[in-house]
Amino acid sequence: MDDLTARLDSLLRRYAAAHDQGEGDAARAKARFRKELEPLVAQHGYRAVITALNKLADAPSRSAAVH
Repeated sequence: MDDLTARLDSLLRRYAAAHDQGEGDAARAKARFRKELEPLVAQHGYRAVITALNKLADAPSRSAAVH
């Protein structure tokens, strides 16, 4: 997993965990997520972020729980 993919994976996992635990309101979480995502897009470019997200979607889940 390259650096961008790993960073996106970490970001998505943090926000998914917060959502699952019912932490905070959705509007504030959405704003924080965008604020953390913007530097990745600025550094790597939109297409690279989309490619990395597609890699994550295609990767087998590391989660032990089945939702």
